[in-house]
Amino acid sequence: MTTFTAQKDYFNAKHSIESILENYQGIKKDEILANAIQKMEYITSLELNELKNEPVQQEIEIDLDSFVNKDENKINVEDDDLIENNKDENK
Repeated sequence: MTTFTAQKDYFNAKHSIESILENYQGIKKDEILANAIQKMEYITSLELNELKNEPVQQEIEIDLDSFVNKDENKINVEDDDLIENNKDENK
């Protein structure tokens, strides 16, 4: 779980703990499950803090009509742009 939380992979961290909560049958069961519940609460708080700190994404609208030549129904791309893109892809 530490590795998952260090990598901010809260989904897998929570599911690992859920697996313990649902399936653990070993010694000190009450102690282990209480510890797992604490870890689940901790991971949930990390996840919520992360969500609070995410920047708000704004919607943008792209006018695709400006890229399309209406007479030919083709995308307006200069030949030079195509040549440069091919050079980049072949590197």
